[in-house]
Amino acid sequence: MRGWWCVVGLVVACGSRKEPRDLEVSTGAPRASPLGKKQLAAPDPASAIGTAHPFLAIVVAENGRWIVGCQAREETDGRPGISVDVGHHGQLSGDRMRPFLFRGGGAGDPIDAFVTASVDERWIAVVRDRRFVLIDDAEHVEIEVPDVDVEPDREGYGRIATFDGRDRYLAFFRVVAGKRRVVVRELATGSEREVTFAGDVLPWRFQRERDSHWVRVLVVSEDSDGNGKLEWPSVGTNAPVAAVCAGEFVSYSEFGRRGDVPQAMWIDLASGRVVQGTNVLAHIGDAEVRARDGAVYIGDDEVVPAKCKAAVVAVILDPRRVVARCDDAEVLTLFGGSAPVELDGASAPRGELPEPRVMRARVLCSNPETCFAAADGKRLKLHGSMVDQAGTKLLLKRGEGFVMFDAGTGAEKAVPGATGYVRARAKDLRVVDNVVIDLANARVVGKLAHPPLGIDARGRGLLAEREAAQGVATGPVRWVAPE
Repeated sequence: MRGWWCVVGLVVACGSRKEPRDLEVSTGAPRASPLGKKQLAAPDPASAIGTAHPFLAIVVAENGRWIVGCQAREETDGRPGISVDVGHHGQLSGDRMRPFLFRGGGAGDPIDAFVTASVDERWIAVVRDRRFVLIDDAEHVEIEVPDVDVEPDREGYGRIATFDGRDRYLAFFRVVAGKRRVVVRELATGSEREVTFAGDVLPWRFQRERDSHWVRVLVVSEDSDGNGKLEWPSVGTNAPVAAVCAGEFVSYSEFGRRGDVPQAMWIDLASGRVVQGTNVLAHIGDAEVRARDGAVYIGDDEVVPAKCKAAVVAVILDPRRVVARCDDAEVLTLFGGSAPVELDGASAPRGELPEPRVMRARVLCSNPETCFAAADGKRLKLHGSMVDQAGTKLLLKRGEGFVMFDAGTGAEKAVPGATGYVRARAKDLRVVDNVVIDLANARVVGKLAHPPLGIDARGRGLLAEREAAQGVATGPVRWVAPE
């Protein structure tokens, strides 16, 4: 597990801290954008999922209604039989795998790539035949949205679009006359508004805010590497981060960064308001978290005083807290409670920090052995390494086994028969090897016949017809309740 100041993902989102120039941005009024809807068959939840071929689960909806998976269904490598192997870095070899969207059971629908889904998992966005398709899983309809920029970057198709944190809007990039612009679509009405950029601007990707209409947009407007053209930033790596179908990777290496430094702006998808500048850090609901003259504010409330000269490491959504390095202090400080608290044992990272991490956590960990209560900064007495958390409950690795630890009371409960690692997560549920636990309530739910490809919020495991001894599992797959 990484500390809270580590960047999650391979592409660095920060770059230069110098104040970028403001871009000329204009927001249009909402306008009707009626698009044809194709009625889909209602899913059959009782049928087996996929066919009797190698199967990789890529995205498993926590509600258990849909899955994005990859299958190799024909021989393509010139060797007898159909098989797929997974390399040390997650790369696939053998017969070619293709992605499918499975709504319920059956053979699934072939797609080019999964893009994103709404928080409530009702809305699914995919690319099919180089076209952007929006699927309403509740009403069983799909909408093909025209002129969407579906070009992937070196991290894949996730850059293309995002839903807001409240499941009301979809933001995507549209190409008009060779230039990209941001389009905000209201899901309930289908109305759209456009945000356009004057001059030479290369929009790159979206970052969704939790429980908020605000979305962070990263764009490239300056040729910072001096090669005469605007380019999206990327990190060279041997991890298959851009591959639509890939296995789990044990390790990876990075080989340096390329491209231009992006700058960020914020768009309120509800109103179309655009905010530029580096002082906005995040949003907690509708409240803006911003830094100004060394202080940090959440809405109108000063959380970190100006005398701190704060370099913000993390923003905690609930409870509302800020973790910062004050001036040249050697330890981090927690702000937002009744008084600032130095986090004893959490050494402040030196030099320029990455972008602040925005978290919803009751427990903060600077490394697996050093954790604190988010409410008051009290250091927890751990006898093991923190692997996962749900609310105030931690999953600790201790020796060869696992223990569920209550950070509020100090109570512990062992996870019997589990010695490996966390295989899957859904809401407050975790699967360690084949043992399903309700971590938030420190309860063992039951066991599955073998480690699953995923779980849903009901605790059911997604089990393959034949578990993978080598290579990948063989379908079809089914939802099975633990015993």
